[in-house]
Amino acid sequence: MILHPKTQMLYLGARFFINGEVLVPRPAQRPALAALADRRRAAGGALARAGLARLILEWHRCGFLSLEPKT
Repeated sequence: MILHPKTQMLYLGARFFINGEVLVPRPAQRPALAALADRRRAAGGALARAGLARLILEWHRCGFLSLEPKT
């Protein structure tokens, strides 16, 4: 997954912010979301294992991120 170039994703403590929306994920989900915010990309499998598949699908539908083509 790759964040859209115009997507803003930040976090502070337990709160994550993406394009003006606030999310307070479970503690086990925070490392995967922090990696996505820091690197602007993350493996879909890692996000799914963290229990974020539904959220990532919603963000994809909103245009916040896109699928990374396999090489």
